[in-house]
Amino acid sequence: MAKFICESCRYSFNPKGVDKTLPPRICPYCNRKDSVVLEKSAQDLLNEFTD
Repeated sequence: MAKFICESCRYSFNPKGVDKTLPPRICPYCNRKDSVVLEKSAQDLLNEFTD
C-alpha cells in the first residue's frame, strides 16, 4: 500500500478514500495544500543515488 508524507509537517499517513494511488491534495494533519508526496523507502533513496 502506498504511504504518503507531508513535506511541511512531515506527517506520514496511509490514504483514505477511493483513489489510494494519487496523493491527496491537503494534509490531514496541518491542512496545508499541495504539500503531500509519495513517501520513499530507504531503498528507493539509495537507488536514486546509485543510478
